[in-house]
Amino acid sequence: MQATKDRRQTIAQALLRLVAQGGIEAVSLRTVAQEAGYSLGMIQRQFPSKDQLLHFALQYSVQQLEQRLHQRLLNSQTMSAKAALHNILIELSSTQDEARAETIIWLSYLSHAVTTPSFRPQLEQHYQPARQGIAEIIIWGQNQGELSRELEPQTTASSLLALSDGLVIQNLTGIISPDTTKAVVEQQIAVLLA
Repeated sequence: MQATKDRRQTIAQALLRLVAQGGIEAVSLRTVAQEAGYSLGMIQRQFPSKDQLLHFALQYSVQQLEQRLHQRLLNSQTMSAKAALHNILIELSSTQDEARAETIIWLSYLSHAVTTPSFRPQLEQHYQPARQGIAEIIIWGQNQGELSRELEPQTTASSLLALSDGLVIQNLTGIISPDTTKAVVEQQIAVLLA
């Protein structure tokens, strides 16, 4: 059982490397097999269709992001709501190091979902916990007197997620720099606290 799990993880990592390099268009079961060092038959036994493979790889990518967010927020009990929101937005807006490949992958999946409706529920499934987690931090900040009670937590969380998506797109395309991204995040957090 562990061997199957390891194999599937290796396949997902290979697919994610291909997506990061050339987008979803660069992915086929054959190219993933070559990248992973497995036979095409092995890939097909694990994932009978490209869509099944793409869904699994998206899930794997989101788990990696969730682990990084969890690490950033481990000491959130001693962290202010402002600091927690800042850390989340910086992580979600990051295009540095390992986050760069994951960000390219995420945007590739978002783009793919525009024309492939079967991807939309899975994307929403991943947005919902992020939205809920941010909303809970906002409620916590309101209860601590750090954030205005006039903020509607779910709407504010949705706007912060949309902001991070926009920052990522502009950062990856070179429209804004990572420093500008951080400045925008800091300004938006300041607006929340006003």
